[in-house]
Amino acid sequence: MSSPWGAPPPSDPYGGPTMPPPPSSTKPPADGGFPPPPPAPPGPRPSGRGPGRWLLGGLLALVMVAAIAVSLVVTGQDDDPTASGGAGDDTAGQTTPTPEPSPTPTEPAPVPPADALVGAGYFYELPGIGWTDISDARQLADAPTVDTMSALGTTFRNASANILVEAFTSGGITEPEDLESQWKRNIVGGTDVTPRDLPDRDIDGERAIGIAIERDNDAGVSVRQRAYLVLHDGNQFSIALSYPAGTDDIALADFEKALDSWRWTR
Repeated sequence: MSSPWGAPPPSDPYGGPTMPPPPSSTKPPADGGFPPPPPAPPGPRPSGRGPGRWLLGGLLALVMVAAIAVSLVVTGQDDDPTASGGAGDDTAGQTTPTPEPSPTPTEPAPVPPADALVGAGYFYELPGIGWTDISDARQLADAPTVDTMSALGTTFRNASANILVEAFTSGGITEPEDLESQWKRNIVGGTDVTPRDLPDRDIDGERAIGIAIERDNDAGVSVRQRAYLVLHDGNQFSIALSYPAGTDDIALADFEKALDSWRWTR
């Protein structure tokens, strides 16, 4: 059975639409370029693929800086001097025995099927014939936030479409809207493209916000992207589909299959 896409093109049709233009010593990008990411905060983070940048690339580290600032403000608001137990509270100093909570049974983590792509704390099933896991492609070796990548094709260069997943700590943020503006700017990457908002969708119990983008790459090929931002277990995940214009029906159907099969493993 052959792929409904037909034979993959002989070369990469994208020309790097998901990657912000790299800084140049002679001609900076339109938006002034991006500074290198600051050191990661203490604590574990999902496994990456080495230092560098891709779709959001090292720029997720900039989101992380903003996320920490927002988190500190929220924490400061919790210090309410009128809280129970303060001055004027007749019950101050009294204690009420609290029964020990019953232990909550934990459900076993879902087991990935044989055809699943397994990432840091999640997996999803490859959506159809011709899709392969290319997470070890050398082109991704210098991308710190890239966790996995699947493609309709056997290599990075001959892919007819791809699904890129990036993961990074959310810095205490619990709502995707708090990261939305920076996330959109990172994906657009200094171009004049305006993302179109998509309805929220569920990704294995977590609410995700989405955008759609259409633009031409350096080779003049019209490329479309659909991306979702979702938070889970203290981390942010950007899940993005890139595909050539004119293949919407098949590309979006495959993307929906991947998202519908998405499962968190922790």
